[in-house]
Amino acid sequence: MSASHNPAFLLINFAGFQLSWWTLVVFGDSAIPLALTLLALHFAVVPNKPLEFRIVAGTALTGIAIDGLLSLSSVWVFPETVLPLWLAVLWLCFSATLRHSLRPLWQYPRVLPMLGAVGGSSSYLAAHALGAVSLGFNLLSTTLLCVFLWFLIFPLGIKYCQYCERDSGTHDH
Repeated sequence: MSASHNPAFLLINFAGFQLSWWTLVVFGDSAIPLALTLLALHFAVVPNKPLEFRIVAGTALTGIAIDGLLSLSSVWVFPETVLPLWLAVLWLCFSATLRHSLRPLWQYPRVLPMLGAVGGSSSYLAAHALGAVSLGFNLLSTTLLCVFLWFLIFPLGIKYCQYCERDSGTHDH
């Protein structure tokens, strides 16, 4: 059984992301070594590393670009920077869950937009509540924008994974 089929791996993948999220949001850049170590361990055990890299890099770069635009538009406000490095690393960590611990959700394509809207926006609102990001607009406007964006981002991220898998001609899941 490959690592990506192993239920323990899926649980570790999910727990690793949660650990990365909490430490990056609470401790910022000082948590980057831990998050990158977890990401390196992820890549050490996944089959088809080129496919995984393509998915993680493509999804993370898209997310980083979106957050960068939101920051430049003053939706997100970070002290002393447009986009903190910890947030870019968080995108890498999140992207590493799409083919693994989040894969069971793929079978519910009609629900993915709602899961994204709730899960994605909740993540940003929690980061705001923990002081990791300030909002440049009022809470309601920012929440509605975030809900709308994640309504699109999450299912499109899953579609990108599916496209990459088809394009690679391998289905190691």
